[in-house]
Amino acid sequence: MVNKETVRLIALVNHLERLISGGIKDFETVTEKNRDSAVFYDRKKPHPTDNDCYQVVLDMVVVDDPEYFTRVPLSYAEAPDGREYTVYAVLCKNDEDSFLLVEFPPVDFAITITKDGWFTTD
Repeated sequence: MVNKETVRLIALVNHLERLISGGIKDFETVTEKNRDSAVFYDRKKPHPTDNDCYQVVLDMVVVDDPEYFTRVPLSYAEAPDGREYTVYAVLCKNDEDSFLLVEFPPVDFAITITKDGWFTTD
């Protein structure tokens, strides 16, 4: 039998790999036009121990109309229970070196997503 959660995780990683080609950007810069062209992170959701790491926004509401301007994260890239794994944007001084990290605490296992693809680390 196929493990549905594993398939969902692989689909998420593939989706983020496509988006990362447009860069990793602060959620404060999201617009209606660019919302589907890059990965956005939320500075209000930092990693508990690592500096310059922030949770990745998966779904959002964005309205650019000046009269009704809205920018709200609806969900983050994480396991449905919010505990099994969480996706973080790891920001580097050179933006080109920044990457995404799928962290599986407390296990010493992770998935790294870059513009060149994704791979696992032990």
